[in-house]
Amino acid sequence: MMYVTQQSFIRDAGNPDNIISKTLAAGGDSADMRTDDWMSFYADIPSGAVQYGGRAEFCDFVKTLEGDSDDQFVEAMVKYGGDNGTSISDYATSVIADTTIDVNSSARPWTYQYCTEYGWFQTISHKNPMRSPYLSTEYWFALCERAFEGLKFGEKERRPRAFANTIDQGGASTATIAASEIFFANGSEDPWQWATQKESHPELGQISVLSECEHCGHCTELYTPAATDEQGLQQTRTKVADWIAKLLKPKHEMSFLQ
Repeated sequence: MMYVTQQSFIRDAGNPDNIISKTLAAGGDSADMRTDDWMSFYADIPSGAVQYGGRAEFCDFVKTLEGDSDDQFVEAMVKYGGDNGTSISDYATSVIADTTIDVNSSARPWTYQYCTEYGWFQTISHKNPMRSPYLSTEYWFALCERAFEGLKFGEKERRPRAFANTIDQGGASTATIAASEIFFANGSEDPWQWATQKESHPELGQISVLSECEHCGHCTELYTPAATDEQGLQQTRTKVADWIAKLLKPKHEMSFLQ
């Protein structure tokens, strides 16, 4: 991350000889992408791999890059990201700001949700930095304002309204979402598991299950089942199917007058 951060300073100084501009030019349709947006994309390549259960595969891939130059390493990482679902266009503010409906992209609605409700801004950790200093809180505020015309961040607006949203959905003291008939399924390697509800509340029809297994990441229970799936994941899918069947079963038998 240190190398691409250095390259970002070079790019923003107006020097076209940098690896960020080279990777964007190779991509074809994102050559004018902002540097800080690109840094957000690059940081999500490894985190996305872990999130979706590709931890071991990603680590094996990185091992093959041993001995590569810094530029070769970055180019290989960008290609790996594109080949494995980390779309660079989902990180360009200019694309997110486009109001054209795209049923194949969740970038705009998801961005609006964390800009206004949740505030899940992925900033640099000062203790264990895995992201660039470019990705400060100020970057995220500015991104939200650029992406959504009229959306402002300041002392008056108090966005994102994370605490108010927490209260609206159940309350911070109980950590319970105020809705009924929900199945919370999480994989043991999904970093988002700590942002959801991890306790079951049968009185509300809320069931929470964690699939304890290797490579069980985000939405792992929704993937196409395979014979090689670990037992923990198979059990979760059975519980989900049983829960849905029970939910759809009529509470009262229908009777008709003859």
